[in-house]
Amino acid sequence: MFQSKNERVARVPSQAPSDPRPRSGYTTAAWNYCTTSSGSRQLPRHGFVAGRIWAKTAQASRHQLRRPPAWALDVQDLAAAERLGVELVVVKDQESGRCFWASIATIRRRGLSLDRGHGRQIALPLRWWASSPGEALRLGQAEGGAVQLGFEEVGNDR
Repeated sequence: MFQSKNERVARVPSQAPSDPRPRSGYTTAAWNYCTTSSGSRQLPRHGFVAGRIWAKTAQASRHQLRRPPAWALDVQDLAAAERLGVELVVVKDQESGRCFWASIATIRRRGLSLDRGHGRQIALPLRWWASSPGEALRLGQAEGGAVQLGFEEVGNDR
């Protein structure tokens, strides 16, 4: 395959992890993103996509917004995840081990656009994040998003 100097090719592992929830210590080095010659990302730069779930890890003490209390997501990463058919986002706090779940519908409807020096982001206040994928799906459906995933795609609701 021929590439221009501005193109990057994704090196995605041959088999995605069976458990889409991120684990502390999970390395994302092999989950590179690829771009088109126009420069738009095809895969999220942070985290990984497994089925219809985009999972990423973060450290609350460093990455969680304080005002307003929220998790922020890169706008380009979110758009890339949506193009791949992602309907749920999970952020795992590496410090507490807690998982924060939200549907794309909730993020788009309740998120706040901002740029605080790390590129354009959309921040979803903590009150809109759920503690389980089932709860996130219910919130997403209440937001008007037609989200329906099979049990095997969202994993265990614990």
